[in-house]
Amino acid sequence: MVCKKGLRVKSELPSPIPGILCIVGSFLMVVASVGSSIYSLYFINNSVQTEATVNEIREKKDDEGNISRYPVYSYFDSSGQQFSDTTSMSDGREYKVGDKIPIRYLLKNPHNSRIDLFSHHWFLSIFFGFGTIVLAAVGSVLYWNYKRKTQKQLTNNLLHGS
Repeated sequence: MVCKKGLRVKSELPSPIPGILCIVGSFLMVVASVGSSIYSLYFINNSVQTEATVNEIREKKDDEGNISRYPVYSYFDSSGQQFSDTTSMSDGREYKVGDKIPIRYLLKNPHNSRIDLFSHHWFLSIFFGFGTIVLAAVGSVLYWNYKRKTQKQLTNNLLHGS
Protein backbone atom coordinates (compact mmCIF):
# COMPACT_ATOMS: atom_id res chain seq x y z
CA MET A 1 0.00 0.00 0.00
CA VAL A 2 1.35 3.48 -0.89
CA CYS A 3 0.37 6.64 1.01
CA LYS A 4 -0.06 10.13 -0.48
CA LYS A 5 3.63 11.01 -0.07
CA GLY A 6 4.67 7.94 -2.08
CA LEU A 7 6.02 5.99 0.93
CA ARG A 8 5.26 2.30 1.35
CA VAL A 9 2.97 1.53 4.27
CA LYS A 10 2.65 -1.97 5.71
CA SER A 11 -0.73 -3.51 4.98
CA GLU A 12 -2.91 -4.11 8.01
CA LEU A 13 -4.15 -7.37 6.53
CA PRO A 14 -2.53 -10.58 7.75
CA SER A 15 -1.25 -13.04 5.18
CA PRO A 16 -3.43 -16.09 4.43
CA ILE A 17 -0.30 -18.21 3.84
CA PRO A 18 0.28 -19.48 7.44
CA GLY A 19 -3.34 -20.63 7.75
CA ILE A 20 -3.27 -22.31 4.36
CA LEU A 21 0.05 -24.04 5.16
CA CYS A 22 -1.36 -25.34 8.46
CA ILE A 23 -4.44 -26.72 6.72
CA VAL A 24 -2.33 -28.35 3.98
CA GLY A 25 -0.05 -29.78 6.70
CA SER A 26 -3.07 -31.22 8.49
CA PHE A 27 -4.12 -33.01 5.29
CA LEU A 28 -0.62 -34.47 4.97
CA MET A 29 -0.80 -35.63 8.59
CA VAL A 30 -4.17 -37.28 7.88
CA VAL A 31 -2.55 -39.20 5.03
CA ALA A 32 0.34 -40.25 7.31
CA SER A 33 -2.04 -41.27 10.11
CA VAL A 34 -4.27 -43.30 7.80
CA GLY A 35 -1.25 -44.91 6.13
CA SER A 36 0.25 -45.85 9.48
CA SER A 37 -3.09 -47.25 10.67
CA ILE A 38 -3.50 -49.33 7.51
CA TYR A 39 -0.01 -50.77 7.91
CA SER A 40 -0.62 -51.54 11.59
CA LEU A 41 -3.84 -53.36 10.71
CA TYR A 42 -2.01 -55.23 7.92
CA PHE A 43 0.80 -56.14 10.31
CA ILE A 44 -1.55 -57.39 13.04
CA ASN A 45 -3.68 -59.40 10.60
CA ASN A 46 -0.68 -60.98 8.81
CA SER A 47 1.53 -61.69 11.78
CA VAL A 48 1.99 -64.46 14.29
CA GLN A 49 2.28 -63.89 18.02
CA THR A 50 5.12 -65.49 19.92
CA GLU A 51 7.38 -64.88 22.87
CA ALA A 52 10.87 -63.42 22.57
CA THR A 53 13.79 -63.26 24.96
CA VAL A 54 15.64 -60.01 25.63
CA ASN A 55 19.35 -60.59 24.84
CA GLU A 56 20.75 -57.10 25.19
CA ILE A 57 19.76 -53.55 26.13
CA ARG A 58 21.02 -50.79 23.83
CA GLU A 59 21.21 -47.25 25.11
CA LYS A 60 20.98 -44.04 23.10
CA LYS A 61 21.64 -40.60 24.52
CA ASP A 62 19.90 -37.60 22.95
CA ASP A 63 21.33 -34.08 22.65
CA GLU A 64 19.95 -33.14 26.07
CA GLY A 65 21.55 -36.10 27.83
CA ASN A 66 18.38 -38.20 28.22
CA ILE A 67 18.99 -41.91 27.84
CA SER A 68 16.56 -44.22 26.03
CA ARG A 69 16.87 -47.98 26.32
CA TYR A 70 15.91 -50.36 23.52
CA PRO A 71 15.72 -54.13 23.96
CA VAL A 72 17.38 -56.46 21.46
CA TYR A 73 15.38 -59.67 21.44
CA SER A 74 15.47 -63.07 19.76
CA TYR A 75 12.62 -65.35 18.80
CA PHE A 76 11.86 -68.45 16.76
CA ASP A 77 9.48 -68.47 13.82
CA SER A 78 7.02 -71.29 13.15
CA SER A 79 9.67 -73.30 11.26
CA GLY A 80 12.11 -73.09 14.18
CA GLN A 81 14.49 -70.57 12.62
CA GLN A 82 15.88 -68.02 15.09
CA PHE A 83 15.70 -64.27 14.42
CA SER A 84 16.93 -61.25 16.30
CA ASP A 85 15.44 -57.75 16.20
CA THR A 86 15.16 -54.53 18.16
CA THR A 87 12.50 -51.89 18.48
CA SER A 88 12.92 -48.42 17.03
CA MET A 89 10.96 -46.83 19.84
CA SER A 90 11.50 -46.64 23.55
CA ASP A 91 8.25 -47.10 25.46
CA GLY A 92 9.53 -46.32 28.96
CA ARG A 93 9.54 -49.92 30.12
CA GLU A 94 12.68 -51.13 31.85
CA TYR A 95 13.57 -54.41 30.17
CA LYS A 96 16.26 -56.67 31.58
CA VAL A 97 18.34 -59.28 29.80
CA GLY A 98 16.44 -62.57 30.02
CA ASP A 99 12.97 -60.98 30.13
CA LYS A 100 10.28 -62.66 28.07
CA ILE A 101 8.29 -60.23 25.93
CA PRO A 102 5.32 -60.72 23.59
CA ILE A 103 6.11 -59.99 19.94
CA ARG A 104 4.48 -60.40 16.55
CA TYR A 105 6.33 -61.22 13.34
CA LEU A 106 5.10 -61.29 9.76
CA LEU A 107 4.49 -64.86 8.65
CA LYS A 108 5.82 -64.21 5.13
CA ASN A 109 8.68 -62.02 6.38
CA PRO A 110 9.69 -63.38 9.80
CA HIS A 111 12.62 -60.98 10.32
CA ASN A 112 10.05 -58.12 10.47
CA SER A 113 8.76 -58.01 14.05
CA ARG A 114 7.24 -55.68 16.64
CA ILE A 115 6.79 -55.86 20.36
CA ASP A 116 3.13 -56.81 20.74
CA LEU A 117 1.96 -53.86 22.81
CA PHE A 118 -0.60 -51.17 21.95
CA SER A 119 1.98 -48.37 21.83
CA HIS A 120 4.24 -50.22 19.39
CA HIS A 121 1.38 -50.77 16.96
CA TRP A 122 -0.49 -47.48 17.21
CA PHE A 123 1.91 -44.72 18.37
CA LEU A 124 2.50 -43.22 14.91
CA SER A 125 -1.19 -43.26 14.01
CA ILE A 126 -2.07 -41.46 17.24
CA PHE A 127 0.84 -39.01 16.90
CA PHE A 128 -0.13 -38.03 13.35
CA GLY A 129 -3.82 -37.92 14.29
CA PHE A 130 -3.06 -35.50 17.13
CA GLY A 131 -0.88 -33.44 14.78
CA THR A 132 -3.77 -33.30 12.32
CA ILE A 133 -6.11 -31.90 14.96
CA VAL A 134 -3.60 -29.28 16.15
CA LEU A 135 -2.63 -28.10 12.66
CA ALA A 136 -6.25 -28.02 11.47
CA ALA A 137 -7.30 -25.99 14.52
CA VAL A 138 -4.42 -23.50 14.20
CA GLY A 139 -4.88 -23.24 10.44
CA SER A 140 -8.62 -22.70 10.77
CA VAL A 141 -8.16 -19.95 13.36
CA LEU A 142 -5.49 -18.22 11.25
CA TYR A 143 -7.54 -18.47 8.08
CA TRP A 144 -10.74 -17.34 9.85
CA ASN A 145 -8.83 -14.36 11.27
CA TYR A 146 -7.54 -13.51 7.78
CA LYS A 147 -11.06 -13.71 6.29
CA ARG A 148 -12.53 -11.63 9.13
CA LYS A 149 -9.91 -8.89 8.80
CA THR A 150 -10.21 -8.90 5.00
CA GLN A 151 -13.98 -8.53 5.24
CA LYS A 152 -13.59 -5.75 7.79
CA GLN A 153 -11.09 -3.93 5.53
CA LEU A 154 -13.39 -4.27 2.50
CA THR A 155 -16.34 -2.95 4.52
CA ASN A 156 -14.28 0.02 5.71
CA ASN A 157 -13.11 0.73 2.15
CA LEU A 158 -16.69 0.69 0.86
CA LEU A 159 -18.00 2.87 3.69
CA HIS A 160 -15.19 5.41 3.60
CA GLY A 161 -14.49 5.33 -0.13
CA SER A 162 -10.78 4.38 0.22
